[in-house]
Amino acid sequence: MNARFREVLSEVLGLAPAQITPDLRRTDTDLWDSINHLRLITLLETEFGASFTMDEIAQARPASASTTASLWRLAARSWAERSP
Repeated sequence: MNARFREVLSEVLGLAPAQITPDLRRTDTDLWDSINHLRLITLLETEFGASFTMDEIAQARPASASTTASLWRLAARSWAERSP
């Protein structure tokens, strides 16, 4: 995860960037609710030029499975697939 990715998560979740660790789960903070999850997806698309399919968004959605690391991997896969 890079610094800007941490900043985006920090901005949406209201946590300090140092609190954004790879193993942070949606269930670790009440602020990572479904609305903020969609805000994260939207900001990742805007800030990093990523593009997610509905299936990818759904896979990243379950509270028990979503971590910052899984969201980072999803974004990185999106960038790799869309790079020339």
